[in-house]
Amino acid sequence: MANILDDLGKKLSEAGKSTLAKTREMSSVSKLNSAIRAEERTQESLFMQLGKEYYTLHEDAVGGDFADIVREIRESKERSAELAEQINEIRGIRICPECGAEVPLGAIFCNICGVKLPEYEAPEREGKQVTERCPGCGREVHETDKFCLTCGTKIERKEIETVEDAETISAPEETAEERPHDPEKEVFSGEVVDEKDA
Repeated sequence: MANILDDLGKKLSEAGKSTLAKTREMSSVSKLNSAIRAEERTQESLFMQLGKEYYTLHEDAVGGDFADIVREIRESKERSAELAEQINEIRGIRICPECGAEVPLGAIFCNICGVKLPEYEAPEREGKQVTERCPGCGREVHETDKFCLTCGTKIERKEIETVEDAETISAPEETAEERPHDPEKEVFSGEVVDEKDA
């Protein structure tokens, strides 16, 4: 009986050692596989960096099999730039070409580097453009504005479904500051006085 127990104990001990060895082996394999995946990610990143640097250095000279890829990259970059420009328009800003600072769309000079900015022209988008104006002062307002930035008038909007609907909105009346100045007429306490009569 003792011999049977001893044999059983030896077999269990050997099985335990074998299981422990297999567990260690699996753990080692798992660690090595993780290390391989990490190296592959590093290689992928380096390939991307190499491709980007090669593109930057040889963008205009790339031909052959890579010409299509370069063209697609250029088109994608143009689309990205246009989308970024649309975001800036919504935010009411543009980017200073000299220092890269964000400045209001209507700014004449950059408030960071002081460079004179080119006159802002809204880019043409597909479809007909509808210009919305403040009913108080007639200044152009952005579609997200709730109040006019010039005179503070609240912007009331009716539902516009088509360009034709927008064209039916009446234009604001001409304000005093937009009327041409007549040097022969002066306004005193609300009355128009003709200098010829004075």
